[in-house]
Amino acid sequence: MPAIVKGINSGVICHNKHFVSLALKIRNINDKENLFLFSLPQLQDLLHALESRIESFSQPQDSSQPARNAAPCARA
Repeated sequence: MPAIVKGINSGVICHNKHFVSLALKIRNINDKENLFLFSLPQLQDLLHALESRIESFSQPQDSSQPARNAAPCARA
């Protein structure tokens, strides 16, 4: 079942003016909240994965391979 995000809240956690982690709180449609903490290496991995996924959608499809289907978007 696809996740539907109702809200996102984020904040940076620092110690002595140095980045420690990014806190990301996500609320779904059932008002359940999940808190994710990303240290710098984890955040770099996440951003790289997102960047790679975005690039894969922007590249033209090879006609010999089946088309990729994007996840359905929620309608308001």
